[in-house]
Amino acid sequence: MILLLRDIHEINFDHLFVDGTKIEANANKYTFVWKKVIRKNEDKMHTKIEDLFNQINTNYLVDIAFDPKNVATSLSKVLSFLKTKQSDEGISFVHGIGK
Repeated sequence: MILLLRDIHEINFDHLFVDGTKIEANANKYTFVWKKVIRKNEDKMHTKIEDLFNQINTNYLVDIAFDPKNVATSLSKVLSFLKTKQSDEGISFVHGIGK
């Protein structure tokens, strides 16, 4: 990631500290995620994700499997399906205050 940021000239190596405690770009004292917390709640996360996959499979009559060992691939499959569904049905998402 650091090399990619260097290649697109987002960072230089004058002051660079990598300690692995902060994930967000604009981190303050309340926006960091500790590895222990992620590990502790990982099973709960996988259960919730699996439930959402089951809802999508039931509602849209598809069979997209959730693989806890390869979460990124599973999520990318369901994301591409949902984006296709969004464009096919002409669904537009709104966000912001008052929407």
